[in-house]
Amino acid sequence: MSGEIWTIRTENDDRVRRARSWLKKSKRAHSDVERFLYLWISFNAAYGQTADNGRFGAEGPRGPCETEIQEKFLHKICERDRPTRRLQAIVTGKECARAIRGLMKNEFIYEPYWDCVRAKSPFDAGKFAEENGGVERAITPGSLDLDPRQALPRIFRRLYTLRNQIVHGGVTVRNGWGRKQLRDGSRIMEKVIPAVLNIMKRDIANEPSSERWGHLRYPRHNSSHRRPE
Repeated sequence: MSGEIWTIRTENDDRVRRARSWLKKSKRAHSDVERFLYLWISFNAAYGQTADNGRFGAEGPRGPCETEIQEKFLHKICERDRPTRRLQAIVTGKECARAIRGLMKNEFIYEPYWDCVRAKSPFDAGKFAEENGGVERAITPGSLDLDPRQALPRIFRRLYTLRNQIVHGGVTVRNGWGRKQLRDGSRIMEKVIPAVLNIMKRDIANEPSSERWGHLRYPRHNSSHRRPE
């Protein structure tokens, strides 16, 4: 049992340490693409975990898709942030809110738009506007719907599409339509990710052996650090 607790503690510490290292790297980025990707890697280091409690099938991990893992992670973060409401203050802040609005207005990082393009079917502009309206209400001070739990998963779904476009070669280096999205996305993550990591660090300090954040997909692996069978 002590070995298992030690492993969980180590993974929790490694998770935050890795995420912070990429966040630090983003501050020395030489381009919009680099900055965005370093910030996304920092976020990925924070939320990434094995699917289905670490059990793997013959074809890989079984469990929820990546966006579902991200959404559950962000909900956990928001729940742990309830006492301070730091994230609420960030997403309603002038600079971050402006970047969020700019990002959400762009249909090119809305995955259903590309589903329609690939299927050669009409784009549902009404649904797009409805989702954007939900985010707008969730980041507007004084709104009855003010709630980062409603806004952040939708925002990060757009950022995930943008991440995929870059990583899978869907944009041209130094050209194309993606510059503003990259800058807006980076501005959002530069504000949100440090707060996310501080929330995690505080939570882990209070409960070092908690499995709340899951097992790392790529834990440190050496003779003295192995998960229990």
